[in-house]
Amino acid sequence: MIAIIGSEAPGRLQWAMTMGAHAQLLKPVGNNGIYAALLVARSNFDRDHASQAQIAGLETRLSARQTVVQAVMIFVMRGKTEAQAYEALRQIAMAWRVTIEDAAARVVASNANERVQDDSACHG
Repeated sequence: MIAIIGSEAPGRLQWAMTMGAHAQLLKPVGNNGIYAALLVARSNFDRDHASQAQIAGLETRLSARQTVVQAVMIFVMRGKTEAQAYEALRQIAMAWRVTIEDAAARVVASNANERVQDDSACHG
């Protein structure tokens, strides 16, 4: 977005940035500055888009940390040290060619399925 503003007053510039403008043009719009404003706007838009994607990815990974801890605890309960548990999870992720978070989710789900099957066998 390119804001077309009537003055370069600090309040007007702040308003344009708050509205999400990636660049500004001063009225009256003439031949000067249009190409530069387009380049700046595109560059700022691309940077914003990349930052938003990176933040979303980090938020997803952060929300999956609890699952990673659960997977590590499953390995610890099976007799591994914490370091061995993290290494086992890393090896599984590499073997499956998935992220640590995805591997942890599979380990936790698999453990839950094993518990359900064990409970069925005990009560069956």
